[in-house]
Amino acid sequence: MRIPILASAATFLATAAASPQQKPDVSLSQTWLGNVSSWQQHLTQPEGQAIDKSTRGVWAIGDGHVFTYVGLGRRANTMQALTGPHYQTEAVNAPKGHWGELSLDLVESGKVVALPSQNIWRTRGVNCVITTDAGVDRDVSLTTVNWATTGHDTIYRWIEIRGASGQKVTLRATWERGKANGDTLTSMYGAKGFEASLDASVPATANGNTLSVDVTLTSNAPTKLVLRLRTRRKGTSYRAPAAGEKTAILALDACAATWQAHLANTATIDSDDVKLTDLLEDWKVLMLVQRSEPSGAVSPMVNDRGAWVRDNTGPLLTFLRYGMFDAARRILDYVHDTTLVTGRLSNHVPLDLDVSKAAELAKKADWSKIKIPNGELPLWIILQHEWYYRATNDLNYLANHWAFLRACFHAISLDKNHTLPSEGDETFLHGSFFSLFPDRLPEPAMLPADRPDRRTRSFATTGMYVVVTSAMGEMGSDVDSIIAGQMGRDQAWVQQRKAAFDEFHINSLLKLEEAFWMPELKRFAPFLSPVSGEKHTAPFGPVSLFSQWVGLTYFTGERNKENLGGTLKSLWHKGGARIGMTPTVGACVGYLPGILLYILADLDDQSRGKALDQLIAMSGPAGEWAELYDKDDRPIGGYNQEWPNRCRPLESGINIDAIFF
Repeated sequence: MRIPILASAATFLATAAASPQQKPDVSLSQTWLGNVSSWQQHLTQPEGQAIDKSTRGVWAIGDGHVFTYVGLGRRANTMQALTGPHYQTEAVNAPKGHWGELSLDLVESGKVVALPSQNIWRTRGVNCVITTDAGVDRDVSLTTVNWATTGHDTIYRWIEIRGASGQKVTLRATWERGKANGDTLTSMYGAKGFEASLDASVPATANGNTLSVDVTLTSNAPTKLVLRLRTRRKGTSYRAPAAGEKTAILALDACAATWQAHLANTATIDSDDVKLTDLLEDWKVLMLVQRSEPSGAVSPMVNDRGAWVRDNTGPLLTFLRYGMFDAARRILDYVHDTTLVTGRLSNHVPLDLDVSKAAELAKKADWSKIKIPNGELPLWIILQHEWYYRATNDLNYLANHWAFLRACFHAISLDKNHTLPSEGDETFLHGSFFSLFPDRLPEPAMLPADRPDRRTRSFATTGMYVVVTSAMGEMGSDVDSIIAGQMGRDQAWVQQRKAAFDEFHINSLLKLEEAFWMPELKRFAPFLSPVSGEKHTAPFGPVSLFSQWVGLTYFTGERNKENLGGTLKSLWHKGGARIGMTPTVGACVGYLPGILLYILADLDDQSRGKALDQLIAMSGPAGEWAELYDKDDRPIGGYNQEWPNRCRPLESGINIDAIFF
């Protein structure tokens, strides 16, 4: 069984060398702005040259209603995927969000000022990101402080410009989807009925898709102004107060107070490694930044929009580790409620489904008529509820969702060999990883012959079923104790159906071993052919190691030990601290290093320290994990190489969970 929570704050040891740290230069009096995370980005980007996104990080900004990120654009201050006043877009894949990109330049004598020095920070404990774009000798600089304030549906940009006394420059904001409208830029997103406006706290000139402010610099103090990207639903008013420096500062203070309330009473980590401490603390914020309101669902906001059953695993585990049980419960509630109102359990649901009638529907729901697909989706639902229950001991919540869980269990149908298929869209299959084949993988790649219309029988999915049969027996016994009343509180009381579940659980385990075990190789086959039943003999990292990660550690005889040993030995590896997907492929999905760390820690293996350092190093300058990595540990794009999936809740959540473990 997986250990669901951190029992107490612990000290973690890591050997990674600390990188040099810098502090932002900001004139605002809020002292917390100087308390910045050690995860920073400082680089030189020559004007006009191509951007290498694989060496850069992502710094996300959002409050559940408005969202953007910096780090991958032509300027440090370049905002991408501008979004609001709700996170959902018309398309599921939406790299540009609702409002596209916004960049700031300085123009002098009609020419753009070169600002090749790019610097990005995030503050500790508050979702505030600071950027500075500067000249080579830092003789001129453009600094932004960026945040969102709950209730305003607005992204704020406090701007400070420094340079020579008397220097005349123009601050030019270029908004990809903006159009001049008086002294502002405005835009409409017709598919959702959203509107947005970019305005300045000082006189500005709008022309085309640019908003310009002329300033004369002084040597003794920065020139300051505020830009705001306000959003609203058509027919409503903008919610942010009047433009101005004072109102912006009040909004900044309100933002800080909101985040302090969000993070109160969460688990705090004490480590002798500042980078590790910041990584774990920062992800409290980064996971909440990608949580859509009012649904409570967490979405992979860098490129995609929506809630996926499988992807819920990352944020759920993270919230449980942090003791953020309400946030974890809201994830489960949204899946439960959307299943009720749509009449089906879906792999993906949008973030803006109306679930206001779910509570009423639950009172009279006939779960036998709810469409629940066979395979991994209902298994994930049960496992996620078990993890929540083990972490919280919230038996009443479990009882309220028990009809849903029973419907999920009864929807599962095994074949004659007692196996289950892959889902087909898993990240490690067609969901993402197979986009690298054949052009970006070596030959032979040793990949399984799987495709969405020819789904292989999966060791991982079948293993999940074995774990779920045990979980249903345990949880069912506890739920029945409520139904039994006083009798159920007697220590001698035994729920009769648990014995049947236990017997079924053991039978499922033996059937799995019979179907997937390869005695000549002393390891489990990750896949079986759906046509011939032939075993795929090459190990496949995320599947071959999944059983240990999910808690299926009790195979008969020495099979657990032999499977792990044979798999780890056979996979592509680098120094024992990083493995690849197959024996020949070093590229991997972003959570595979986390699964490896979890397993090594579970086995008390001496190489777990190196694996921890490797996992942290792969998180790049921003302390976030991507969906895919090449063999050189660089984050890469999948089907759309221009827009790599970064700052991922699934991968980052699994990796954070492994670090805690």
